[in-house]
Amino acid sequence: MCNHLNDVLASARVVVAAVDAGSLSGTQASSNFEAFAELEKLGAAGKLLMAPRIAASDTWARAGHRSAEEWMAKTSGTSVGQAKVAAETAKRVEALPATQDALRSGELSLSQAAAISEAALAKPEAEAELLAAAKTETVKSLQERSRRTVLVSRESVEQRYERQRKLRSFSSWTDDEGMTAGRFRLTPDAGAAFVNTIRREADRQYRKAYKAGRRESPENYAADALVGLVTGEGLIGTKTGSKGAEVVVLVSRESLQRGAVDLDADELCEIPGFGAIPVSRAREMLGDAFLKGVLVEGKRVISVKHFGRHRPAEVDTALLVQTFLMHGKVKCVVELCDRTTGIQWDHKEPFARGGPTSSTNLHPICGFDNREKEAGRVVQTADGRWKRTGRGSGPKPP
Repeated sequence: MCNHLNDVLASARVVVAAVDAGSLSGTQASSNFEAFAELEKLGAAGKLLMAPRIAASDTWARAGHRSAEEWMAKTSGTSVGQAKVAAETAKRVEALPATQDALRSGELSLSQAAAISEAALAKPEAEAELLAAAKTETVKSLQERSRRTVLVSRESVEQRYERQRKLRSFSSWTDDEGMTAGRFRLTPDAGAAFVNTIRREADRQYRKAYKAGRRESPENYAADALVGLVTGEGLIGTKTGSKGAEVVVLVSRESLQRGAVDLDADELCEIPGFGAIPVSRAREMLGDAFLKGVLVEGKRVISVKHFGRHRPAEVDTALLVQTFLMHGKVKCVVELCDRTTGIQWDHKEPFARGGPTSSTNLHPICGFDNREKEAGRVVQTADGRWKRTGRGSGPKPP
């Protein structure tokens, strides 16, 4: 095998040394890129298959390294952390023949194999579904599927929430630019209240700047919003401003009555976009909330009713719940787009052409794909999916 591998390696060196990308058309360059990507996956698979044997030998110690991972990192030109992920993935893959076969055939990258193997060991019956998802979904979506599978199989919602509560933290430091930087970790309910309040104050900051003729990035307005809210200069949540944080909790009626979620019955108690919370916490939140009733049938929102002195738009709630039921998160509706931030509610049938502002005619779309749609480069297929057609696909529609 070694001689054959060395022959392949020698051939690959000759091919790469002769690459002249400038002489290729875009189609030829794309085809070559796909071939190199598959070659890269095969190389990663080969390294994974070798990793357990290297760890069991003394090769790395005789070379003066402290661990097999350090030797692999040095040899691969990666970090020790990346080498540890590869070593852990290699161990898990040994017990997963289907995943190992996909690796050997060049279908999976290291990131994909790591996500699938972690979830498959926690829930073996999920392996086939994850392998199928790897063929069509992005790495980010696959990793989200994996994390969700692991969390659900590892512990109850109550146990996870208590663990999250103990892990809550905030830290700050001065970065290389001399600016104050920070990091925080919050439970889903606290995180939703925090992020939603920042977003609403950032929207207010944007409207104020727009009227004054100033244009800055969404990140700039969010930073201003954070400072304004912490220092008391923001208006959201004050007596003179609008109401404070708005948090939507999606909880099954049966779960709310019982006091616990039955996962086998596909029940939910979750804050869309943030994560699951215990039913007990949802009950606490109901005591200080404006009730929003959402009637659903399967994954379809039938009707929405808001109760309370303030009456937020029912359409927004219907859209949020409908999207979460369908996809488990609020993300751009366009295929192969994983954007979950900067999402806009866009009219499927343009408002200018008489399209109604209703939950049936609105869908979530990121700013980039919204512009592509306006230019005629994001279209709806016959089966209802939204896809990018490419930059050279025609003029903007009338």
